[in-house]
Amino acid sequence: MLWQQLAAKIFKDGELSNQATKDFLPNLVGDLFMWLGGLAFAMIVFGGIKYMLAAGEVEKIKKAKKIIAYSIIGMVIAASSSVIIKLIAGVIG
Repeated sequence: MLWQQLAAKIFKDGELSNQATKDFLPNLVGDLFMWLGGLAFAMIVFGGIKYMLAAGEVEKIKKAKKIIAYSIIGMVIAASSSVIIKLIAGVIG
């Protein structure tokens, strides 16, 4: 049922509707990157916990720092992608 409603909004007469490209698809992509940003934040917290539990072991500290660094990079990419998608949607619309 839900898929039929989504398909009806996206496709009209077998073609991709302009309304779908202006509203639905950018919102879907924006929501996806919002979830990815949330996941990156959760991984930062996870890396912080691993860092605190490392108990001075150099290898565990290095792994925790890598988790935190890669999570921050992921968060920046997710935030940048959302902005880029909105700019493209503005140019298309």
